[in-house]
Amino acid sequence: RRGAVAEAVRLGAEAARPPSIPEKEAGAGAGAEALPGRPCFEAIAATPSGGEVTALGPTDNKAVFVAHVIGLGFRYLDVSDGSATSWVDAGAVEAALRPLANFGLHFCLVSSGEDETAAHVAFLEAPRSWVSFRLAAVPGGAGSRAEAKTVGHMALPADALAVAGPGSAWSSGPGATLVAIALAGGSVRFFDSSTGKAAGKGLQLGSPGAGEVAMVRLGHRRAALVRNATGNPATTEFFTFALGEEGRRCELELSGTLRTPESRVARSLQGAAHVEGDAQDRIILCWGSGTTSIFETATLNAEVSATAPLPDVASGKGPAPAALWLCVRGYLAEWRLCQDNLSVSVRDSRFGLLVASGPSPLAVQPRGKILSATSDSFTVLIAAGSGPGSATVVRWALPAFTLQAIVGTRVAIAAETEGDLAPLREAASGKRSHDDPAVTELFRTKRRRVTDRALAAELLERRWNHTHSLVDLLVHHKCWAAARALLIRPELDEDLAIRILAAQPQLLIDVVRRPWDPHLLADAIRDHLPVAKLPGIIEVVRLWLEAYAEFPEEVISEHVPDLPRLPEVIDFLNAIADGCAPALSRLEVDQIELVMEAVKAAQAENSRTERLYGAVRAAFRVRRPIRAALAAPA
Repeated sequence: RRGAVAEAVRLGAEAARPPSIPEKEAGAGAGAEALPGRPCFEAIAATPSGGEVTALGPTDNKAVFVAHVIGLGFRYLDVSDGSATSWVDAGAVEAALRPLANFGLHFCLVSSGEDETAAHVAFLEAPRSWVSFRLAAVPGGAGSRAEAKTVGHMALPADALAVAGPGSAWSSGPGATLVAIALAGGSVRFFDSSTGKAAGKGLQLGSPGAGEVAMVRLGHRRAALVRNATGNPATTEFFTFALGEEGRRCELELSGTLRTPESRVARSLQGAAHVEGDAQDRIILCWGSGTTSIFETATLNAEVSATAPLPDVASGKGPAPAALWLCVRGYLAEWRLCQDNLSVSVRDSRFGLLVASGPSPLAVQPRGKILSATSDSFTVLIAAGSGPGSATVVRWALPAFTLQAIVGTRVAIAAETEGDLAPLREAASGKRSHDDPAVTELFRTKRRRVTDRALAAELLERRWNHTHSLVDLLVHHKCWAAARALLIRPELDEDLAIRILAAQPQLLIDVVRRPWDPHLLADAIRDHLPVAKLPGIIEVVRLWLEAYAEFPEEVISEHVPDLPRLPEVIDFLNAIADGCAPALSRLEVDQIELVMEAVKAAQAENSRTERLYGAVRAAFRVRRPIRAALAAPA
């Protein structure tokens, strides 16, 4: 029976799998010019460093950065003076020293006496070597060519895989000297950048396998590690951990797996970043291949840890991989190299809406590496291996995101592409019939797919009003990729969603997984879903219920990652029952009984899980020790 159910679920999932949506191309959004109350930025060329820069990092001063320059040692880059930038010597080191660029420089200020502070910088000079130097000058002061002194050095037991160090939000205050390092043996450990020594004992997270590993800082003494599960590239594991208040050991706070779409299985994990200013532990993940980069957001401490994809904003005629990406003050900034020109696009990190874009003056080779560091409202970019050190300073003006901030910024983009789909717009507005020659010309055999993809891209960018006339147009010409793009939009009315489902039942997965109001959905099902479609839809939903009863959720997520979660399936069945009670009474009794058995099994399993959770929580609850009562007064 288990084999029969598994095969039925596989076939049902394939039948219900929606058509693919093209990766959309986004044009220029708001320019780099300053707009009142709107996100914007300014990119200027910085003064050359005087040599090749091998590593870069922020300091405690939001407008000063520290870099290692071959032949010159450590130098500060001061970007506080408007459009002018200047380099200042911070300390000389031996010529053979080469910090590992991928792990950056980690700066901190250490009190060395009354009213005296010393600047320290720590880094990995080799995969198993962590070292800390005391610089000869502090940020904002006079430069010095004196030799930087070694403060501490520690050999690591395994190669370092990822580092989470003090970023712009960690440049001062408690815990600013702590750096978390993930090792190849599957352990994580905090290190002190002021001493070059370990801070407490490490934490073993199990063997990482051969997958990619990324780390992010989450807050005071806290960090998170994200990696591909051992032997299973379709599953992503995460761990949040912290250094105990006494600083003796690293403690695990939370662990789990992220529910991710199937589209990113063939891609590699390129990095992760924490969304600063968010009340929850929300991060951004970047998955990449040789030609494209896709981004997802995930909340690690949510009740259900799942990822949500962000739309692609590749510019030009086709998708392009991100040469660099950062999370700056709650926004996602991407740099892409198109025809030897580096451009930057800024998007909201929650909805993926493009808020600003423009050129970035930096000479970069097609496969060259870009070093970056961000502190407060400044980001410094340096092309690695570019000799004297081509550098760019980006000055951000990024207020808290609101939808009002982007009103009117996409008008020019819509006007540029309006001509290609103008007949469809006129058909959707009632000015043309659906069978008009100009409309049917767009759906000839050779043009149908191109038209469907272009329409889907515009729907993802919210360039169309969601109306019944638009749904009529999609159904009439069978634009299922565009229909799925419309279903992704959370503001779509339930009536329009059910009309699309009635025309194409293969989009059932998207309808069940989208956010909806149960009462409005029940009314929409009653008004727009034909009775003849009910048996097939209920049968697929029943197979989903049996799958969750027969197999663990992790197994289902691995083989059918797009399948709706069990609570979503139950809520959808409730909406069908509320909206189509008379129609359900005319279905076959055997089918109704099978559905009821599946629902009862799900309820029983849920009750059992709740009881077990309560028992386990009670068993692990820390109890106060019994103390003797105080003696009565004499």
